[in-house]
Amino acid sequence: VRALAVRELGRNGCHVLTACDGEEAEAVLARHHREIRLAVLDVLMPKRSGRQVHDYLKAHHPGIRVLFCSGYTAEMLPPGTAPDPGYALLNKPYSSHDLLTAVHRLLKE
Repeated sequence: VRALAVRELGRNGCHVLTACDGEEAEAVLARHHREIRLAVLDVLMPKRSGRQVHDYLKAHHPGIRVLFCSGYTAEMLPPGTAPDPGYALLNKPYSSHDLLTAVHRLLKE
């Protein structure tokens, strides 16, 4: 799914930085926060959840928007990992069109 997202976003003019887990995501965000406008986070990632990375962003780089992705419904997720109501959540599997629509919508806000 990550490879699809990287490919489609790149084809549509986005410069994409990737991370293999939540810890690496925080490191990438810390190093590149001035150039990042949107973080696409899986709700469940190794080492640090998407929610934990979101909380890091909110505390240190609140201008970066977040798009959560998950193959699980909120009811299926472990306690404390679901995004707060009102945050964008893209359900997996998603289509290229769904991803691009969500990204464009968030970047226009």
